[in-house]
Amino acid sequence: MTHPPRIVVVSREHWPRALLRAQLAEAGYDAIGSGTLSRALRHAPNDAERGPLRVVVVDGGAVAAEREALAHARRRYPGVAFVLVHRAGAVPPGPWAATLQRPVTIGDIVATVRRLVPLS
Repeated sequence: MTHPPRIVVVSREHWPRALLRAQLAEAGYDAIGSGTLSRALRHAPNDAERGPLRVVVVDGGAVAAEREALAHARRRYPGVAFVLVHRAGAVPPGPWAATLQRPVTIGDIVATVRRLVPLS
């Protein structure tokens, strides 16, 4: 049995995070939510009970609050795509698989995940 790819959604805002997780689950992904990058680090890169961790979608506010945690996450999850959802202005440094500037819809974020990790 093949498990769907895991997607971690990091946002300090509960309801947008919950809605995005629901839409990702509806699209066929195993979506996990976290309010902070530090808490997101609890998730193992590989889990025999779940699919591989493939994408971390992170809100710009979480990045601004925890730059060190972002660096740690990039080391802990090598090969995982990081997607930034941010407000207008400078994009925080780092290799981003995609950046989405607000205003953005949940559908736009799901489409970006689908482009990065197509389901077979």
